Amino acid sequence: MTNMTILVFNNRSLNGSAERVEEPAGYSIHFLRLLSVLPFIFIILCIATLLLNSVVLAAFIKNANLRTPFNIYIISLVIADLLQACFDLPFTVHSELHPVWALGRVGCNFYMYAKWMFSAAVRNTHSVISLNRIWALFFPISYRHYHTKAMAIWLCIGSWVYVHIFLLPGLVMDDLLYRLDDGGCMVNTTAQRDWALPTQIVVYNSSVFIVGISYPIIWWKVRQRRKVDPRKAGDGKTGTVTNTVGAVSKGGFSDTVAHRGGENSSIKRGGGLHDEESDHNDSNKPDGGDGGDGGDGGQGNVRQRKQIRKSSQSFAVLTYLVLGVVFCWTPIMVYFTMAIINDYDNYLHFIIGTLLYNTNSVLDPIFFTMAMAPLRTTILRMFTR
Repeated sequence: MTNMTILVFNNRSLNGSAERVEEPAGYSIHFLRLLSVLPFIFIILCIATLLLNSVVLAAFIKNANLRTPFNIYIISLVIADLLQACFDLPFTVHSELHPVWALGRVGCNFYMYAKWMFSAAVRNTHSVISLNRIWALFFPISYRHYHTKAMAIWLCIGSWVYVHIFLLPGLVMDDLLYRLDDGGCMVNTTAQRDWALPTQIVVYNSSVFIVGISYPIIWWKVRQRRKVDPRKAGDGKTGTVTNTVGAVSKGGFSDTVAHRGGENSSIKRGGGLHDEESDHNDSNKPDGGDGGDGGDGGQGNVRQRKQIRKSSQSFAVLTYLVLGVVFCWTPIMVYFTMAIINDYDNYLHFIIGTLLYNTNSVLDPIFFTMAMAPLRTTILRMFTR
């Protein structure tokens, strides 16, 4: 079993073999009938992933002001989701509809590369985003000084190189020595356990741990900052976004700049977006920042209360993102880790875990759009115009 085993149901074994086997025992006839529609479920997931991520990517292309240093990571994640939808899910659907692999050795090699690499890229980009938030919160001066757009691009490229270093040796050796010519298309990890298990843990499992552990750390740091400066509790990231977007929608950004001083001298007037100074100055980040400089003090308590509510909503979006990753990735992570260690093979576990994992690629663009007001505004203008 591998992290990239072909989805095979309908009287086929889970190891990619074309041999006819008995239907899984212990499942009702209704459940087995449901399995017959799984290829169509994957088609729906593929189309949804392509459409939603394409819209988000088009918004970044259309609005140059959205391409901030932090958003480079989001662009990298969107591209990885799109590549997975283009070159992984279609082959998965093909495997479900055709019991015997009919696309040859070269086609199988391409499928295995796409399935392993793009999945790893998606997971590790999530990890980079979480680590970026830790850097911004705990080392704001260093973050403001060193975190440029070029730095973000190189970190994204580095994450792709990182997964290739781990995965390519096993994929090449599988093609040259260990591939089972049994009518299926899969990586034979049983013959390469010394490579498969460390790769599973370091490349795939680590992303769940990083995203899951970083969230309470971010929450604690945000809470500590609010205790130090109570004004920040009312001027969270979302409040800053709302003020910025509001100024842009009215056609003037100078008033927003005039009402703020000091750190906000770095605001980009043309686009209404803050640069990546820190978590509260990243106006379009889904990290539930701890707030800005207190907002426009003359607006009174009404605006303060509104900003508190919006800050809470923004942090709730971060919670949805973390829960989405942990909930969608943990089942399949556990399944494949156990499969590599002791040949664990549970039919229902595999199906549910695979569906949840692919659903996360649909949720990513939705959550990021919810969290980023400038992105949401750009998308709305794309469709309304």
